[in-house]
Amino acid sequence: MGKYYNQLKPEVKKYFKILSKHFPEWLEEYIDTAEMKRISHISMNCGKDYLNCFKVGYFYSN
Repeated sequence: MGKYYNQLKPEVKKYFKILSKHFPEWLEEYIDTAEMKRISHISMNCGKDYLNCFKVGYFYSN
């Protein structure tokens, strides 16, 4: 597996296994682009990370 997949948390890897038995290694090329790296630390929780009224289980990035 590539660098991206190896650094994932175990629960994310488990979720990916539900989607597909094998991680599509060809995606590594796209994940490793400057455009994707630029948004890698932007949350997909629509700002809920910053509000006290929502319990966000873990950070989920683009």
